[in-house]
Formats: sequence, C-alpha cells, structure tokens
Amino acid sequence: VGRTTRWDSVEHRAAPGLDVSTLRRSGKLPKSGGPGAKLFTQVWVGTLNQETREKPSMLAPEIGRALLAMPAVRQRFPELTEPVVSVRFGDEHAFAFVELANEVLAATCVELGKLTLSIGGYIRMAWPAKVREAAIAPPVGLGLGPSAPPA
Repeated sequence: VGRTTRWDSVEHRAAPGLDVSTLRRSGKLPKSGGPGAKLFTQVWVGTLNQETREKPSMLAPEIGRALLAMPAVRQRFPELTEPVVSVRFGDEHAFAFVELANEVLAATCVELGKLTLSIGGYIRMAWPAKVREAAIAPPVGLGLGPSAPPA
C-alpha cells in the first residue's frame, strides 16, 4: 500500500558509530570487554588503624586526600574533587569496601597495594574476593604502584 521505500537512501543509511573514547578516558566505560562488561570501581580496604575504626567517617576523606595528592591523578582527572563515592564497613570496622569515582582510580589503588594516611598509618587495598573477573583481567590503573603492569 503506497509507494516503496528505498532503504539505501541517505535518510536510512546506518549512522556512524558512537565515539566512546572520551567516556573510556574518563573512566565511565570499561577499558576492555564487550557488551555487558562491568566497571570495577570497588576495592577492599584493610589494615584500618584504631582511629579509623573509631571514626569511620574519616576514611573516605583520607583516601580522597591521598589520591588527590598524587600528581598523576590530578593530571588525568583535573575536574575530580571527590574520588571516593561511598564506603561500606565490614564487621567491627576491621575492613571496608570503598567505591571509587571510576575504574582507573580503583585499579590504581590496587596497583599501589597500600596508601599512607595523613592521620597516620596506612591501609591495604585489593580487589574484593568476590570480584574474580578483576583479578583475571584487571582494569588498567595509572601505573603508580609496584604491581602495575610493565609499560
């Protein structure tokens, strides 16, 4: 009914692919993996000192301060003001799961392995045990730590 449509006309040609490189650079899309790939933004934090256990609200600002003090982080993410999105503590505040602003920051924390806090002491960081995919094919951080892959 009606006239035929030419699907090869200019109006019906496939649109060019979406350039997602900006989203990948900002850490809002995974660096690798196809459809359904997950962003790994959560890290396990352990070796919490007594002060952090007694005042858990200090952990997020402490981690944020330490990350923003790194020139490589400031250079890569100049607009970033709050690297820590959320903190969820485990039993008796002996450990925590920290959600970071993007996958690159999370991978950088794991590459570093530990972070010195301005309130004294340090914390250890790793991928959560339940996130096997991150251990098998880890996202790439900023290459600042001893466990960073060779360039």
